[in-house]
Amino acid sequence: MAENKLFKDDDDDQLWGPGVDISFDEFQGYFRQLIANGIDVDNMSKLTYAEMDRINERFARYRLGFYKMFIADPEENLRLKDPTDYSPYELGKEGYFKRYEKDGSLDVYHSYFNAYEIDCDYVKYCEELSEKIKWIQDYVLLNRFSPQWKEMDNRAWFQAAKIATGFRFMTLDLAHTAYMDHIMRLREVEQLENYIGAFFEIWKLVTNENFDACIKDIPNNAEEAEVLNLIKRGVYRKLPTTVTMWEYAAKKIKIAKQIGLIDQPDHLHRESQDLKV
Repeated sequence: MAENKLFKDDDDDQLWGPGVDISFDEFQGYFRQLIANGIDVDNMSKLTYAEMDRINERFARYRLGFYKMFIADPEENLRLKDPTDYSPYELGKEGYFKRYEKDGSLDVYHSYFNAYEIDCDYVKYCEELSEKIKWIQDYVLLNRFSPQWKEMDNRAWFQAAKIATGFRFMTLDLAHTAYMDHIMRLREVEQLENYIGAFFEIWKLVTNENFDACIKDIPNNAEEAEVLNLIKRGVYRKLPTTVTMWEYAAKKIKIAKQIGLIDQPDHLHRESQDLKV
């Protein structure tokens, strides 16, 4: 359970699930609390040149750290120094590595420059959301305009809002982003599972015909359980999935720890490995 939770759940089975209905009045209370958690941004004060330099240097190390860890090939990694080894002059000469944003190397979530405390809360919230609102997976392939989906979607979102109120830095926008990412990822998982089932049936029909990228590496004498696992890995490896803000925030925290920008306990930001194969 998150250390900064404002309440402790006694029986999760009674609080979360398709049969748990939260009233609109209750949701309005969660709504108001999440709105109040929003941080006012000072758009009027101007930074000094020295302050702007420090911010540019900080973001430059972030960009480079992310690029080296997840994108750069081995040869380029050898050429690029560790982010902490670049002097302010060198960072400026490199244009603060903004080219990695302009050329699309950094994913869409690079624009979410949240404080570390917010990112940590966001990752923990997503972990809890994936456990308590996993039940919605049974409904994600319903017609999005059907009355049943609208009812279940509304029920799940109200429960997600309730969960979000237990985290000090969660706002309404962040909670909704996490919820929509959760639904999107579950839909992708269900669709990938359909592919896995289809490839498995094909393999059973033409055992020794290696005609598809997702089944070509399967040994001829493999047991069915091993085949199913290999197909699953192949499908998740070959077919693209969307990067969520949860994954981005977890990577951001990991990079920040590695380059010395923050020092957080590992258990606060377990990465979302359960979403990957």
